[in-house]
Order: sequence, then structure tokens, then C-alpha cells
Amino acid sequence: MRKIDKGLEPKEWKAYRETPGVRYQPIPSLVDALLEEQGYICAYCERRIPHQDAPGEEDHRIDHLKTQKQAREVGDDSDLDYNNMVICCPGNIANNKDYYHCDKYKGHKDLTISPLSAAMMSTIRFTPTGKIKSTNPQLDGELNEGGLNLNNDFLVQHRQEAWATVADKLTDIGWTKKHVTDVLAIWENRHTIKYKDEEHLAYYPFCSMICFMLRKKLANGTLK
Repeated sequence: MRKIDKGLEPKEWKAYRETPGVRYQPIPSLVDALLEEQGYICAYCERRIPHQDAPGEEDHRIDHLKTQKQAREVGDDSDLDYNNMVICCPGNIANNKDYYHCDKYKGHKDLTISPLSAAMMSTIRFTPTGKIKSTNPQLDGELNEGGLNLNNDFLVQHRQEAWATVADKLTDIGWTKKHVTDVLAIWENRHTIKYKDEEHLAYYPFCSMICFMLRKKLANGTLK
């Protein structure tokens, strides 16, 4: 999970939400804006999106940080607020409930954790085995079965494999400060992908874990 910097809402969405009596609908311009904003990775697990997990048409979800249920209960219009939305993966691996995660697992739960908060994201840690953690006990619980289920076996394995691939590359070229810094720059920044027959700038899946591990290597002062 990485810090998301919200931009301006797309003009098409602004016009839509200002229509009297309108109800929330994920119109295409809203989806495209959120994908661009996040670099085509899930707001929570950082898998590539759009991505279709199970039979059906769903290849993404728009999650309301303040849930739509909560918005209805208090009678506000936060379900139309662009700054209350992030886009995430379907969270439905092979239609197996053991692997539900992100919004699919979260459901109507009101969580504290937010990828829009720099303070909260600064508490995030990773282990070489692929686990994601927080130094804040409440946030740590929400990363797990108390909220997003980001440490299910599937996600842990894929984060571990992503780190192993990077570590193997560095073993081949040498764990020098320059090499680690160069690889870190690749994972910190966006690269070009094809989407809807056009080029877009995207982050690599699981980039936060890779960047965390590389920064940790640089910080320990043992690289030449």
C-alpha cells in the first residue's frame, strides 16, 4: 500500500455529480481518472488493474473510504465525493472466499486506514517473506482480517516472489549502492503500459514492498 495523491476530479464527473437527484454510478471518466491517478495498481494490495479474477465482467472496484452505507445513514453526499474514492482490484481470486481481499473483503466495514494519509502510510512495513504490517496496532489489524485481508496466502506469495526476482537480479549484477539505487529508481517511478490501445504511465505491481526493501538495504550502510 502506497500513498495516493488525489488530483482534480474529471470535469465529466463534476458535471455528473452536480446533476440534481443523481445517484452514484461509476461512469467511465471516473474509472479512467482513478486508474491514471493510482498508476494502474490497486489502492490496497497493489496488483495490476484492471484485472479479471473470476468468471464474470468485474475487473476493478471503486471503493469509498467513507462507505456508501455510512453516507446514506448520515444523509450526506460523500458517495459522490471524488476525494472519498480509490480504485482497487476485484479481490476475488478464483471465486475463493479464503482469498477475498481489498474492497471485496472489506465490504461495508468502516475502516480507519486510508492510502490518502501520509501519516498512516509511514507506518507501513514489509518483511522479506511478503507480509505487510503497520507499526500502529489498529491499522495492522485493518491490514489483516480486521479489514482488508492483505496477508492472505496468495498475496503474500506474490509479494515474496516479486522481491525474490529483484533480489536475484541484484545478486547477479552486484549489491552495490549504485546498483540498488538504480533499481530503486525504476520501482519508485512509473513506466509505460498499453491500455485501451493507448500508452499510459503505471507503477509496477507490489512496488511499495520492493521500494521498502531496497531503501532498507541502502539504510543499513553495508553496501559499497
